[in-house]
Amino acid sequence: MAKAKKKQRSGATKYTRPPAAVKATPPTPPSPTSGAKAPPTPTPGVAERSRLRREELRARRRQQGRNRLLATLGIVVVLVAVVGGLLWYREYQESLKPGIRFPDQGNRHLSEGETFDGYNSTPPTSGPHYNRLANWGIHDQPIPNELQVHNLEDGGVLIQYNGIPQEVIDKLKDVAGRYDSHVILAPYPDMEHKIALTAWTRLLALGEFDEQRIVQFIETYRGIDHHKGGQG
Repeated sequence: MAKAKKKQRSGATKYTRPPAAVKATPPTPPSPTSGAKAPPTPTPGVAERSRLRREELRARRRQQGRNRLLATLGIVVVLVAVVGGLLWYREYQESLKPGIRFPDQGNRHLSEGETFDGYNSTPPTSGPHYNRLANWGIHDQPIPNELQVHNLEDGGVLIQYNGIPQEVIDKLKDVAGRYDSHVILAPYPDMEHKIALTAWTRLLALGEFDEQRIVQFIETYRGIDHHKGGQG
């Protein structure tokens, strides 16, 4: 009996556990854009096109306005530079002329015998004066300020002196005598200069006789009329 039982075990079929079930991966849904055509761009309507044109027109006008502003500013800058340059050049040219320049005090007429004490130079170079002229040429007596200024306005040059030797006076007479008009030689006792030449708004003071500078002053300013504002 024991042998028969053992034989029966050796012939028994071996049990094999079935494999575990594999979970299936769910399929990936297709992308909404994969393989699909892009929707067509909507064509703007009439109202939209009109709005776009208006915006473009406004932008163009703004740009044109900026361009005009820049052009105007450029013109202004150029004009300022030109005017400034011309004024500078004029002042520079004036600075090269002989004598010191004094501010113009106008040409108001005074009543005969009236005096004026506000001249800005000694001798005077502009300002109120009588409505008559001193004679051109050589004088032995001083000429009143209010009279000689009118000669300056008419384009005259005055040579005046104080405290110089007779020989120097004679040299001044020689220079003044070369001109038949618009030059006056006269003493001026109330000034600190030895010799003073005056024209309208100009004064050249000299400590000694200098024929070259005297002639240059006369030739620069003699004959230039300075009447203005209807005054004589």
